[in-house]
Amino acid sequence: MESDNHIVNDEWPYDDEDLDGLSRVKLICEGCAGTDPHLQDAVARATSPNYACSYCGFHPAAPIDVLIRAFMVGVHHTFDRADDVGMPLDEELVTLFRGDELPYHLDGLGSDPYGWNVSDDVGRRVPEGVYILKSWKSREPTEEYALTWSRFRQQIMHRTRFVFWAVQRKAGSGGVDQMSVAAALDAIGRSLRELGAIRTLPPGTSMYRVRGHDATDESKSWAARDLGTNRPELSVNASRMSPAGIPLFYAAEDVETALAEVARTDPREYFTSGRFATTKAIDIVDLSAIPSVPSPFDPELGGARHEIEFLHELIGELRQPVDHQRGHLDYIPTQVFSEYMLHVFDGADVKGIAWNSVASLEGRLCFAVNIAHENCIGEEEASTSEPQLRLANGSLATHQRRTNEFRTL
Repeated sequence: MESDNHIVNDEWPYDDEDLDGLSRVKLICEGCAGTDPHLQDAVARATSPNYACSYCGFHPAAPIDVLIRAFMVGVHHTFDRADDVGMPLDEELVTLFRGDELPYHLDGLGSDPYGWNVSDDVGRRVPEGVYILKSWKSREPTEEYALTWSRFRQQIMHRTRFVFWAVQRKAGSGGVDQMSVAAALDAIGRSLRELGAIRTLPPGTSMYRVRGHDATDESKSWAARDLGTNRPELSVNASRMSPAGIPLFYAAEDVETALAEVARTDPREYFTSGRFATTKAIDIVDLSAIPSVPSPFDPELGGARHEIEFLHELIGELRQPVDHQRGHLDYIPTQVFSEYMLHVFDGADVKGIAWNSVASLEGRLCFAVNIAHENCIGEEEASTSEPQLRLANGSLATHQRRTNEFRTL
């Protein structure tokens, strides 16, 4: 159904004086545009109340060209034209798509009961040519590193533990090189930086550290180094971010979260907490800042959706409870990620990683900070040129476990 009303108001986005010609253009409303919010929003911002949708007849509507431009954002983020990237047009090597087929390979375009009609009309306006998925581009493997991480997990957990770095790149299916683990980790680091997930904690940022013990008064004489980062020779247990023998400072942004996190894996009855503060600004990877997985039609983040989806999978690994029957096998991949960000990645001088606690209903932050035992200091000690963590006087408190809560003694 096409509109008979051709009045153009001041908000109309097209400078087209040929009203008879404009009336022959397909018009579409927000509801028929699709289920994806970016497609809906593109149409909604361009509608005129004087126009009716060509599909359902409802007002307001916009020219379908608005929807096509928004749809092509998703095409750009998902496909390449085969000619543009020099891909041989051989269906035995790669799946090929015609332009008019693309609406049926991207979810979110068109809504029932007119979805097929909308997809057909949009498909006819997609530039002609042969298209391929971007994931087949070996020189820009923005989608492949999630597969690389999966292969790496299998390699380091079940095949080789200490010489994985020496395994050479090898050809994958179809002659496309697999991305190296280092390249995948570097791509993750760049994505984190571009997403704003590498941020600076200012001097004086508070973190609460908790340790379990057996007797009520065992912690009465504790100083900063007793509660702070473990000595390497005493670090006999692996953690999500660090293997045995290479300790990190694990803490949380509030004492309740720190207690809940430590008590998940420590069965003892008594716990002591203390408040530390950074003496200098430090850069951290804040995994809580990762946005939700975007649609391909998102103009800003659509091109990074595979990276973001993978980062959420990685965060899920960090938040998993310990499976004591498996020992610390599941820790190994996240330990490699942590070591890479803390010691290898050259996009920033990263000193720590933060993530949302699974033990906190409010999702408060946990921290793993690369500050050594000797740099956990008391109030009376002088600062050095290195970043340190200073224990606040009077902040030590002992807590007793009571079923699912704690009583401060």
